[in-house]
Amino acid sequence: MTATAHPPVRVQELANFVGGERVPAASGQASDVTDPSTGEVYAQAPVSGPADVDAALTSAAAAQEGWRDATPAERSLALLRLADEALYRSKQAGRDTCTIADPQAPGFVVRRERDQEGAVVDMKQIAKSGVS
Repeated sequence: MTATAHPPVRVQELANFVGGERVPAASGQASDVTDPSTGEVYAQAPVSGPADVDAALTSAAAAQEGWRDATPAERSLALLRLADEALYRSKQAGRDTCTIADPQAPGFVVRRERDQEGAVVDMKQIAKSGVS
Protein backbone atom coordinates (compact mmCIF):
# COMPACT_ATOMS: atom_id res chain seq x y z
CA MET A 1 0.00 0.00 0.00
CA THR A 2 1.39 3.39 -0.94
CA ALA A 3 0.74 6.54 1.00
CA THR A 4 -1.27 9.28 -0.66
CA ALA A 5 0.58 12.57 -0.81
CA HIS A 6 -1.43 15.53 0.40
CA PRO A 7 -0.57 19.11 -0.44
CA PRO A 8 0.81 21.06 2.51
CA VAL A 9 -1.83 22.74 4.63
CA ARG A 10 -1.77 26.55 4.53
CA VAL A 11 -1.69 27.75 8.13
CA GLN A 12 -4.34 30.42 8.60
CA GLU A 13 -3.53 33.32 10.93
CA LEU A 14 -6.60 33.97 13.10
CA ALA A 15 -7.11 37.21 15.01
CA ASN A 16 -9.46 38.86 17.45
CA PHE A 17 -11.99 41.25 15.91
CA VAL A 18 -12.18 44.43 17.99
CA GLY A 19 -13.48 47.81 16.90
CA GLY A 20 -13.89 46.66 13.32
CA GLU A 21 -10.26 45.57 13.09
CA ARG A 22 -8.50 42.20 13.14
CA VAL A 23 -5.98 42.40 15.97
CA PRO A 24 -3.57 39.91 17.60
CA ALA A 25 -3.79 39.09 21.29
CA ALA A 26 -2.32 41.81 23.50
CA SER A 27 0.20 39.23 24.73
CA GLY A 28 1.36 38.57 21.18
CA GLN A 29 0.98 34.86 21.87
CA ALA A 30 -0.73 32.42 19.51
CA SER A 31 -1.62 28.76 19.76
CA ASP A 32 -1.70 26.01 17.15
CA VAL A 33 -5.11 24.78 15.99
CA THR A 34 -4.72 21.14 15.01
CA ASP A 35 -6.87 18.84 12.88
CA PRO A 36 -7.45 15.89 15.23
CA SER A 37 -7.87 13.47 12.34
CA THR A 38 -4.47 14.23 10.82
CA GLY A 39 -2.50 15.97 13.54
CA GLU A 40 -1.74 18.79 11.11
CA VAL A 41 -1.70 22.41 12.27
CA TYR A 42 -4.08 24.39 10.07
CA ALA A 43 -4.33 27.68 11.97
CA GLN A 44 -2.73 29.88 14.60
CA ALA A 45 -5.23 31.39 17.07
CA PRO A 46 -4.55 34.30 19.41
CA VAL A 47 -4.16 33.42 23.09
CA SER A 48 -6.40 36.13 24.49
CA GLY A 49 -6.39 37.35 28.06
CA PRO A 50 -8.12 39.90 30.29
CA ALA A 51 -6.75 42.90 28.32
CA ASP A 52 -8.25 41.49 25.11
CA VAL A 53 -11.63 40.94 26.78
CA ASP A 54 -11.58 44.49 28.18
CA ALA A 55 -10.78 45.93 24.73
CA ALA A 56 -13.60 43.92 23.11
CA LEU A 57 -16.13 44.93 25.78
CA THR A 58 -15.15 48.60 25.57
CA SER A 59 -15.51 48.53 21.78
CA ALA A 60 -18.85 46.70 21.95
CA ALA A 61 -20.22 49.18 24.50
CA ALA A 62 -19.25 52.08 22.23
CA ALA A 63 -20.88 50.43 19.20
CA GLN A 64 -24.05 49.55 21.11
CA GLU A 65 -25.24 53.14 21.25
CA GLY A 66 -25.29 53.49 17.47
CA TRP A 67 -26.96 50.09 17.03
CA ARG A 68 -29.55 50.93 19.70
CA ASP A 69 -30.46 54.14 17.92
CA ALA A 70 -30.62 52.56 14.45
CA THR A 71 -34.03 52.05 12.89
CA PRO A 72 -35.20 48.51 12.08
CA ALA A 73 -34.59 49.27 8.38
CA GLU A 74 -31.01 50.40 9.10
CA ARG A 75 -30.35 47.28 11.16
CA SER A 76 -31.80 45.10 8.42
CA LEU A 77 -29.60 46.75 5.80
CA ALA A 78 -26.53 46.21 7.99
CA LEU A 79 -27.36 42.50 8.39
CA LEU A 80 -27.99 42.11 4.65
CA ARG A 81 -24.61 43.69 3.92
CA LEU A 82 -23.01 41.37 6.48
CA ALA A 83 -24.60 38.34 4.80
CA ASP A 84 -23.33 39.43 1.38
CA GLU A 85 -19.84 40.07 2.74
CA ALA A 86 -19.76 36.69 4.50
CA LEU A 87 -20.67 34.93 1.26
CA TYR A 88 -18.10 36.93 -0.73
CA ARG A 89 -15.28 36.27 1.74
CA SER A 90 -16.17 32.61 2.05
CA LYS A 91 -16.04 32.16 -1.72
CA GLN A 92 -12.79 34.16 -1.96
CA ALA A 93 -11.24 31.84 0.61
CA GLY A 94 -12.46 28.79 -1.32
CA ARG A 95 -14.64 27.62 1.54
CA ASP A 96 -17.93 25.88 1.07
CA THR A 97 -19.12 26.32 4.65
CA CYS A 98 -19.38 29.18 7.10
CA THR A 99 -20.33 29.53 10.75
CA ILE A 100 -23.41 31.46 11.80
CA ALA A 101 -25.50 32.17 14.86
CA ASP A 102 -28.48 29.86 15.35
CA PRO A 103 -31.64 31.72 14.27
CA GLN A 104 -33.72 29.37 16.44
CA ALA A 105 -32.09 30.80 19.58
CA PRO A 106 -31.92 34.61 19.20
CA GLY A 107 -29.20 36.11 21.35
CA PHE A 108 -27.57 32.74 21.91
CA VAL A 109 -24.67 32.13 19.55
CA VAL A 110 -24.22 28.51 18.54
CA ARG A 111 -21.43 27.39 16.25
CA ARG A 112 -23.06 25.67 13.32
CA GLU A 113 -21.55 24.77 9.99
CA ARG A 114 -23.78 25.35 6.98
CA ASP A 115 -23.25 25.46 3.29
CA GLN A 116 -22.47 29.10 2.52
CA GLU A 117 -25.61 29.79 0.49
CA GLY A 118 -27.82 28.29 3.21
CA ALA A 119 -26.09 30.35 5.89
CA VAL A 120 -26.55 33.54 3.90
CA VAL A 121 -30.23 32.72 3.34
CA ASP A 122 -30.60 32.30 7.13
CA MET A 123 -28.88 35.63 7.77
CA LYS A 124 -31.09 37.40 5.20
CA GLN A 125 -34.25 35.91 6.70
CA ILE A 126 -33.21 37.19 10.12
CA ALA A 127 -32.50 40.63 8.64
CA LYS A 128 -35.84 40.80 6.83
CA SER A 129 -37.80 39.72 9.91
CA GLY A 130 -36.91 43.00 11.63
CA VAL A 131 -38.44 45.20 8.91
CA SER A 132 -42.16 45.87 8.95
